Amino acid sequence: MVVDFPRDSEARPPCRAGFTLIELLAVIAIIGILAGITFGLVSYVAERNRGSRATAELAALATALEAYRAQFGDYPYSNTSHTGTDQIVRENAEWLFGALAGLRGPRESASVWLNPARAPFLDLSRVRVEHPERLNLDADQDRNTFRDNWFIDPWGNEYIYLYPPPDSAAATNWRRDGYLLFSRGPSEEWQFTGSGIEHSLADTSRAANVDNIYAE
Repeated sequence: MVVDFPRDSEARPPCRAGFTLIELLAVIAIIGILAGITFGLVSYVAERNRGSRATAELAALATALEAYRAQFGDYPYSNTSHTGTDQIVRENAEWLFGALAGLRGPRESASVWLNPARAPFLDLSRVRVEHPERLNLDADQDRNTFRDNWFIDPWGNEYIYLYPPPDSAAATNWRRDGYLLFSRGPSEEWQFTGSGIEHSLADTSRAANVDNIYAE
């Protein structure tokens, strides 16, 4: 008896040449989900690192402020003569840098060198500044340009510094033992309790201040 075996093409089902459209869409969807999860994790870690860096920089600034106080008997005073919040923030940030860089006395009008060595109260490389190229200037020759600088947080904003002179109107309502120094945090927002500088403290119950990072 002769057995007629089927040919290979008849014994095996035909192979598919590729994925169907539905399968391709499913793969793309899975890749998109995984990419979203990865991006979220990377963003979360990056944000946490920025927060940790801000905390470390604020600690360095706080240590420098204590050294400044030990030498002059008080912290550098901030400006309270303007009502424009942005103007106050920038001007006070410049004065804070000038004080801790060894260029200013406690009062806003002080413009003499603090000591013969003109030594800063902290290593200026430990905290980022808006104009790092100016740190290489000769402060004797380019004093005003050198001083026109400020410390910035990991989100690129000025660290906010407030400490009214004791004889100012703002000091009357100052509800803090010492200065106020903080970063606006990832939201890059902040808000005073009242309408102006006279109300002094940033209210942490307000949404704009929830993620502020304060020097301790």
